[in-house]
Amino acid sequence: MKRIFLILTALCIFAGASLKAQTIDYYTGKAEIKGSNYVYKVSEKPGYKCTIISLKNINNTKIGIRQYWPDGQSVFPSELTGRVRFLDKNQVSVYREVFNAQEIAAFKSVDDFVLGIIYVVDANGNVLEVEFYFRNFPMFLAINPDKLYLLEQKLIERVKFSVDPLAKLLEYTTVSFSGTEIKPNDL
Repeated sequence: MKRIFLILTALCIFAGASLKAQTIDYYTGKAEIKGSNYVYKVSEKPGYKCTIISLKNINNTKIGIRQYWPDGQSVFPSELTGRVRFLDKNQVSVYREVFNAQEIAAFKSVDDFVLGIIYVVDANGNVLEVEFYFRNFPMFLAINPDKLYLLEQKLIERVKFSVDPLAKLLEYTTVSFSGTEIKPNDL
């Protein structure tokens, strides 16, 4: 009888720990998150059917800044559409290195999975900065910010873009399009 009681107690503790692990929320209601090597500014914006959380490394200075052509004219984002493209699928392999099989399986279980990324790319196609955005779904809210920092560092190091000659006239280009979103079938 003692043995059964001990087994049931252990199972309850394990189930409680698993449930608690799934309900971790690192982001909601926070203005910033500090790690040993980073500080992320957290923004929450209402979106269609859910809130969108964005994480911006406070060391990033280029995302959201107005750009100008060499003649002083303001750059309209539509002028750069399609002028910067991924060279390869390194982005997907980086995800596989950062997230474990259980996390990837959870991502695949959601039909409308989006962990979006805004890139700042220089004229040579190198990534200078990254900003993340995601829906306030429990699986995303439970992603440890240390993992996102690791993902940020690996994306900056390994992902390369092809930059059109017109976009090369700028010091950098901000890339924010659906091609930067990882879909479940990509993982």
